[in-house]
Amino acid sequence: MRGLIEGSVARQGNQVRITVQLIDGPNDRRVWGRQFTRELRGILELHTEVARTITEEIKATLTPQERVRLAAARPVDPAAFELYLLGRHQWNRRTLQGSRDAIENLKKALSHDVGYAPAHAALSDTYLWLAEQGGMPQQEGCSLAAAAITQAIREDQSLAEAHVAKAMWQLNCEWNWHEAEAEFKRALALNPGSAAVHQYYGRALSRVTNRYDEALGELRRARDLDPLSSTIRAYIGQNRLFAKQYEVAAQQLLEALAINPDHGLLLHSLGESRMAQGRWTDAVANLEKSIRGPGEQSSHYLAMLGAAYARAGQKQDAGRILTELNRRASEGLASAFDMAALHTALGDDEQALTWLERGYAQKDYWLVEMTAWPWFDHLRGNSRYQRVLAKMKLPW
Repeated sequence: MRGLIEGSVARQGNQVRITVQLIDGPNDRRVWGRQFTRELRGILELHTEVARTITEEIKATLTPQERVRLAAARPVDPAAFELYLLGRHQWNRRTLQGSRDAIENLKKALSHDVGYAPAHAALSDTYLWLAEQGGMPQQEGCSLAAAAITQAIREDQSLAEAHVAKAMWQLNCEWNWHEAEAEFKRALALNPGSAAVHQYYGRALSRVTNRYDEALGELRRARDLDPLSSTIRAYIGQNRLFAKQYEVAAQQLLEALAINPDHGLLLHSLGESRMAQGRWTDAVANLEKSIRGPGEQSSHYLAMLGAAYARAGQKQDAGRILTELNRRASEGLASAFDMAALHTALGDDEQALTWLERGYAQKDYWLVEMTAWPWFDHLRGNSRYQRVLAKMKLPW
């Protein structure tokens, strides 16, 4: 029988009720159903009870890691849980202000329950993203993330999200692909049904290795687990861009935008795909849309828009962005990678190479991706570029 698990969640005050039922797919017939009720404080135990009951009902076999995970649930303060969910939602908006709001609420969650490991892991994700996008200096982001990861793993070694956070830290802050991949695999073993784990492993494979088809498999698995995630669909489009299937990448992103037309990362990724195709006018249009939201804009998004302006012949607009990014770079808030990409678009390869060398000295987050993006393809034969690649010792 091909079955489908269907469920709903309802809350009244501090009571949570989960209703689940097993449907016989071919016949659309209800085979089994049950309701579970618990106080919000016991929400994680309730999740465990539901998962265990479904497993027993469908006669599934649990791995040792899954048994450990199901047995590890602990009570959680309801206020901490709600603030954690709010923080994750704000971070998923992928804006500088949204991430700052997320940090505030995740810290509030920890003030209610200092041992709540998911909030520590989420803090790490948020610090790393802020530093990647120019919301704080990269070294500060690495330091804050490392402390949050240490605490998350201390509180719950079986939390897959904590190992994903550690993998991202190893990759971005230490340039250590071997340890990063080991942490991704630990996370997959702990929670193979997590869309986030498959998403971030696929993203890393896409950007740091030439294993594009393997990466695409991980990202498609993530999409199957979370079909409405615009972020996952953006990474699928980027994967095809890195594989130099530019039109396929653009079509994937256009399909995703039909579902969520205002999503900044999708618009930004489509703009990058159009740049790779040499469609400068389309690139500018989409990259401009990607930064139309209120508040301070990501340095990375600005740099890519500046590069598109330069390629489209809008030198004055590109120069304006270069001036702003030079100011941010003086405060540690613009990536050397982004500065190099903008300079090469402006036709100044020598300055671009100087920025890449500076990025190596600073251990810039983005340099681990420098061979994936097409912006530096014309420099592959340059001895200065080759020296930077050789010194990084990554699986290019």
